[in-house]
Amino acid sequence: NSIRRTRGMPWAGTPHPKGAMIGMATAQELQALERATGPEVDDRFLRLMIAHHHGGVLMGEAVLDRGSDGDVRELATRIVTAQRSEISEMQATRRRLGLPPAEAPAGHPS
Repeated sequence: NSIRRTRGMPWAGTPHPKGAMIGMATAQELQALERATGPEVDDRFLRLMIAHHHGGVLMGEAVLDRGSDGDVRELATRIVTAQRSEISEMQATRRRLGLPPAEAPAGHPS
């Protein structure tokens, strides 16, 4: 799938400029979260968690594309479903707080 090739998952054949995995917060993002207070904490936390869950979806999809064990594939399916559901819940929370939707990582559909 050409979309997957634009995202960073080296083990799944999708290189990333710095070898980082999609959804992993950078040191700078974590420092900004640590310094934040009040509504800024809510915004930063939700954005980081949504990105992290998109990474989980990507990993699960890669296993479904490449894995062979039925139990692992079943687990990956459940993980993808759960992570997508939690992304929806976090986006709904952002709407309730009057925040714009958090964007998916580049090349990853919402």
